[in-house]
Amino acid sequence: MLADGIIFSKLDNDCWVLQTPQGRHIKINDATADLLTVLQQEPTLANATKAFNKRFKLNFNETTLLKLVETKFGGLDILSDETYTKPYKKGQYLSLKIPLFNPRVSGFLAAPFVWIFYGIRFWPIFLTMICGLLLIIFLFPLQYYLELTIENLFLFFIIVYPSVLIHELGHIAACRRFKVNHGEIGFGFYLLFPVLYADVTNIWMVEKQKRLIVNLAGVMNEFLYATIIFLFFLMTRLDVLMLAYYAIIIKAFFELNPFLRLDGYWTLSDITGTPNLLRKSNLLLKYALMGKLRKVKNEISNKKNVRFWLILYAILNNLIAIGYCYYIIITHLQTIIAFPGILVELVAKCINLELNSSDFRPEYGLVFFFYIIVIKKLFTILKNILENRGSDTKLGVVRMHV
Repeated sequence: MLADGIIFSKLDNDCWVLQTPQGRHIKINDATADLLTVLQQEPTLANATKAFNKRFKLNFNETTLLKLVETKFGGLDILSDETYTKPYKKGQYLSLKIPLFNPRVSGFLAAPFVWIFYGIRFWPIFLTMICGLLLIIFLFPLQYYLELTIENLFLFFIIVYPSVLIHELGHIAACRRFKVNHGEIGFGFYLLFPVLYADVTNIWMVEKQKRLIVNLAGVMNEFLYATIIFLFFLMTRLDVLMLAYYAIIIKAFFELNPFLRLDGYWTLSDITGTPNLLRKSNLLLKYALMGKLRKVKNEISNKKNVRFWLILYAILNNLIAIGYCYYIIITHLQTIIAFPGILVELVAKCINLELNSSDFRPEYGLVFFFYIIVIKKLFTILKNILENRGSDTKLGVVRMHV
């Protein structure tokens, strides 16, 4: 009764994930998984009805079971004789995606990193790397290495830019380690900002421990790369190497931020077992404030401690964004107004090789993140206006790690 290519596997203790032949991932409960098992094992409706009644201790006839199956799975393109399917548009938060390395080439480039991502090996290395990096930061403060002249600017970019690709190769390598089919590495835009991404959508099909390692694999690769740069600094004492080290480390720690769809966001999503984390946490907060929490709690999580942390996450997310924007507007209004022109000027200087450290001011970074928050919020509002959000059972956006 089911089409070929249907896969479903355990997502967490009380739920499963169904993967359709078109690559859609749908969160289902234990009872639905049992029904799918019956439909996969029994080739005819008559046999499926008998097996269903035996498993669920019911007395359905063939017509009733068929109606149940069509109601539950109709339009998802998973029934063998289905004539109508609902249009499926994968949820995306990246735009203008351009594949750079197809899955085969991506896997080949990532192969040297696979050895890192064995669970018993990964966690000790990851924690040791964090402790070592913090010690280096303490012993070699950034303020001693801030000189960036036109002579070493080119070297700085040559060292730092590969870390972006190395990060994505970490995600692909972890997928290869767990034998998960991965997609390409490509270029796209997150909000208005250019990024590389790795398509690791199929990690929905593996258990939480493995998903966490895939989530953190990119940061792990950057930590290793930064450590190698630091070792070269010890041998050469070139300040530009230490500056590059700090740039990579700052970027890697920023990737652990759970309030943007970066590695930290997916990690928190998997720890709490909450696909579509940001949307669902905001929904919980909304109904909690309205006193209607029961309306959505079973759709999102029936665990009180998880609901508490999701609501807290939503509160922090909104308070941080509002507080930060208020602070920047009060303290740097003139820079906010002038920032687009400043950004164009900095890019022009970089192209003409006229850029130096004196061109950068600390408030530029603060205003840059202000624009990220504002643009992100505007995109969310626009998306809510233009399209109808789907059911909460969908795992939603494709997991493109950036």
